[in-house]
Amino acid sequence: MATFKELSWSPPLKPCDECRYDHVEAVTPFGLLRIEWKSWKSYDTMDITFNGEWVASGPCAGPSSPTTELHETYRAIEQAKATAYEWFLAKLQGCLPSEVERVPAHTELQGIFDSNKGADGTLVISKALAESLLEDWAYRNERKGHYPTS
Repeated sequence: MATFKELSWSPPLKPCDECRYDHVEAVTPFGLLRIEWKSWKSYDTMDITFNGEWVASGPCAGPSSPTTELHETYRAIEQAKATAYEWFLAKLQGCLPSEVERVPAHTELQGIFDSNKGADGTLVISKALAESLLEDWAYRNERKGHYPTS
């Protein structure tokens, strides 16, 4: 299973021209993840958006009171970040071929590799065979929608 680095979140930000609510943001190579909440409302949910599209709701920010507001809001933000990361990870994992899809190519090539070992156990194949195997592999995976070549 592929691993991905954690998202880097901004500190809590106040409403601005880009976002009418209190929010935190994480910039990804694919777009902007944002968690928004209305700090002036009691028990407001945190909405999670990706590139401006709603994707999930996070936990409630908690009651607005001077003694609990900051602590409850911080805890809710951290829970919403975890929810956003799980959603983002699921999208990334969905772009990867499953282990089952990768096994046939490995099994198929293993026979070629095993039959072309030198006396010391190292793989010995011609440059032409290597190029042919790579071209075939790229063609098959591009046809399946994996590993586009362009």
